[in-house]
Amino acid sequence: MRRMAHCLLAIVGLLGQLPSPFGAVSAVAQSSPPDAMGILRGLENTRTDAKPFRVKGVFLRVIPGAEQERSFAVEYEKGKYRIASEGKAKSVVVFDGTQLFSYDGKDSAVITTVDRRVSSGLAFDPRSLGISTGLYSDLTLEKNIAYHSGTDVSFGGPKVNTRGSKAVTIELTDQYSQRIRFDVQPNSPFRVHYYSKTIPLSDGGGIFSVYVTETEYWPDDADGWLPRKLVMYSLPEGKPKQRVDEAVVEFEKPEFVSGFDPETWTEKGLSMPFGQPLADLRIKQRVGYWNGIELVESLPASPPGPLDRLRVKVRSMGTLEWVNVAVVGVVIVSLCFLRRRSRQ
Repeated sequence: MRRMAHCLLAIVGLLGQLPSPFGAVSAVAQSSPPDAMGILRGLENTRTDAKPFRVKGVFLRVIPGAEQERSFAVEYEKGKYRIASEGKAKSVVVFDGTQLFSYDGKDSAVITTVDRRVSSGLAFDPRSLGISTGLYSDLTLEKNIAYHSGTDVSFGGPKVNTRGSKAVTIELTDQYSQRIRFDVQPNSPFRVHYYSKTIPLSDGGGIFSVYVTETEYWPDDADGWLPRKLVMYSLPEGKPKQRVDEAVVEFEKPEFVSGFDPETWTEKGLSMPFGQPLADLRIKQRVGYWNGIELVESLPASPPGPLDRLRVKVRSMGTLEWVNVAVVGVVIVSLCFLRRRSRQ
């Protein structure tokens, strides 16, 4: 019996050295699946830690028999953004990290929150490009990634998409019972090539619609997550051959900068015309009129002059600026004193 056991072990060892009739077993299959939550966390951190940048683009909505085109320019820094877009009017939105300022380019300027969509212009968190089913302010980065409150997280395994990029598929159900899918690069910069959101019928009897965003990236920028092109569309009842509400967004290459003027993230960043009233929708009150340099309580009779601008500048100066002024003043006085002594 002992001799027979040794023979069996020898045969098993030899079989283990033979090539598999099904091909080599991949290292991915032998190892445990990647940490789906870790990948989504990396995706979020990469975008949250993004350096300040500006980028221009064109938004094109494809409508049967007609097309709507709107050019826009984005400025972003540490969760704050300013988007100036030009369609029928030149509209501007500014998000300061807490509240959203909006000017429609005609006669309406308001302050509201990101949860309330503005009716004019484009308003969206630039960090959500490629992981959002629309360019809307209420589709925040946290809502789009959704892993903080997500359930039923699944990992679909590695694959190569049609453009030759390696990605893994991660799916989860968000707090609104929507099924979200990411085809995402499993390492930095965590590019998302395909993002979809499946919305069920309220009675649970089927699918209402599937909203999809497909993303292309700059081929010569392997470390970048900002897209070159977005294609967004919806599939009623999930039918793949019935694309509707299709929109295409194309971007120029981004420009990374050290930062922006702090006034960019205030009402001044709206570029409102003289006399434009500004209302706060949260309290349903007008908060002032724009006089060209600041908000004032009453409608001004005329634009501010040079002295008015100087007064506002002096009033807004910080401690460091006053120190700089004082230093310059001391230097000027010292030079005048030395020059006077030299003449004596």
